[in-house]
Amino acid sequence: MQQLAEFLQNVQSALWVAVAVAAIYLWRKHRTASAAWLGATFGILGYIVAVGRLTEWFGLTEGLAARVIGLVSIALITVFAYTLYRFATSFNAAKPLTDKLALGVTVAVVLTGFLMPEFQEGEAWTPVQTAWLFGLGLQWFWLLGYVGWRLFRAGKGQPTLARRRMRSMSVASVMLGLLLLIAIGAGAGNQGQEDYAVTVFTTSMGIASALLFLLAFATPRILRVSWRQPEELELNKSSLMLMGASTPREVTDILLPGMRKLVGAAAVAITDDDGTVIGSHGAGSKDVIAQLLADRAGESESGPLGPSTLMIDLAAGDILVWASRYAPFFGEEEFRLLKRLGLLADLAIDRTALLASERHHRNELEATNKELESFVYSASHDLKSPLIAMLGYIEVLSADYADSIGDEGKWYLQRMVTNGRYMESLIQDLLELSRVGRMQTEPQVVDTHDLVTGLGQEIQIQHPQVRVEVGDLPDLYVNPSRARQLIGNLLDNAVKYGGRDDVTIRVSYRELEEGDVEISVADDGEGIAPEYREKVFGVFERLNPEDGEQKGTGIGLAICRKICESIGGSIRIADSEEGADFRIAFPTTALADVAVPKTEAAQPAASPGTPDRTPPLEAIV
Repeated sequence: MQQLAEFLQNVQSALWVAVAVAAIYLWRKHRTASAAWLGATFGILGYIVAVGRLTEWFGLTEGLAARVIGLVSIALITVFAYTLYRFATSFNAAKPLTDKLALGVTVAVVLTGFLMPEFQEGEAWTPVQTAWLFGLGLQWFWLLGYVGWRLFRAGKGQPTLARRRMRSMSVASVMLGLLLLIAIGAGAGNQGQEDYAVTVFTTSMGIASALLFLLAFATPRILRVSWRQPEELELNKSSLMLMGASTPREVTDILLPGMRKLVGAAAVAITDDDGTVIGSHGAGSKDVIAQLLADRAGESESGPLGPSTLMIDLAAGDILVWASRYAPFFGEEEFRLLKRLGLLADLAIDRTALLASERHHRNELEATNKELESFVYSASHDLKSPLIAMLGYIEVLSADYADSIGDEGKWYLQRMVTNGRYMESLIQDLLELSRVGRMQTEPQVVDTHDLVTGLGQEIQIQHPQVRVEVGDLPDLYVNPSRARQLIGNLLDNAVKYGGRDDVTIRVSYRELEEGDVEISVADDGEGIAPEYREKVFGVFERLNPEDGEQKGTGIGLAICRKICESIGGSIRIADSEEGADFRIAFPTTALADVAVPKTEAAQPAASPGTPDRTPPLEAIV
């Protein structure tokens, strides 16, 4: 038992020295009043333990030096309880009467300790010595019990890590106060004879108390991570929700509850550069927010809720944290995490500003486009009226005055009619372009094979030598009129600009990634030079403006692109060894077998005027 007692005493001494080192390190790191009191408290205890062990090792148990060391140690033991009390009250001051009583009792115990007879090892205590020791024990028990009660109560409402650190220190303080009382009681009962069983018990309590103190202000990383997990889970959830925030207020509504819980704050607010509160949580009235701003400006020492205000700078404002005064000391890492969350809030608020700007510009663009489409629509109708009247007068002039104007006059009238009809086509195409995207009907299942086959037959009536080869094509779920207009324009374009009368047009498709499909309308004509492949999709852009022959209005391909974009697709001109190869990409949502259940897609709606689908995979029209 004696060997066990000696071993535990050595372990206890090492632990208290470690506690002293950790406390002094915190003081050097923080340089605050609380850290200074903590460093002084455990520096004293470390000194007492170290000196006590050294005097035993070097045999300094008698003489003047031993007497001086003993008196200093007795005074420091008494002061230890008082400095720990000052540490606990450095966050929130105790009542003046309590402060005076704590100081008065400590001074009285110290002074009487100097007047007390010297303790002799192995001898029973005198009544005076016993009374003084019980006075010391009561001073320790009262002050350390007060510290434990104060820290335990203050831990309520704190984040998990800070609360457990504070309550570890609370329990350790109470254990230390009980430890001295038990040791004094056992010593008085043993009349100077050491009881190793009691020594083992009290030393074990001392070791447990030292470990709890280390746990309080030198918490291992693995425990810090584990204890902080509830708050981190909530913050991670809030961070994911930020992706859906579209206004600064939504950002603060998502982040502030987690921020407040992270540091156990009474209130949290985020302000912009001008000091305007963007959002707050826990501040239930305008008066509280005003108090936050007053604290921020240095016009108030504390708010009505009691705790002080801390300010964390952001790129475009501040985070105001109305936190408990214990929070910066016991929750230092939480405040560092809070600052990182502030950076996240900065980015999220900037993102919402960009989204707001983008929405504003998009709304302006949509309004401008609507005005432009409305103008084109109105102008098309207004321009057609005088044009139709002018063509009517020309027809009257040609019929009634044919003999008077002569052959040359007839030629001029014919040119006027031709150009008038061309202008009428331009107006009609402009009107059609303005309708795309504005006037949409419900989509239907379109049999693309039958649609292309029918369009090919219509072309063959006017151009017998043109060949349209139709491969297997997917059914589409689109506006039938727009689908007919899209494919028809591409087929007409191939006939007009193929460069010869016997051009061959091939229509096929291929599957793209993620279920999209691409339909190809390719011909073996003259083709389109690479430098014109994007230009031809512009309005009034034609492939042969220089030859003087007006084969089209230059709007057909622009209509094709607008139709494709209106259904989420695209159109381009691909590289080809011969002729032009137009590629139309349709999204998965435009495919009949995806957008419509098979029972509904079984009877696709063929376009008006198209024949039944022929059995072969490829039909040559």
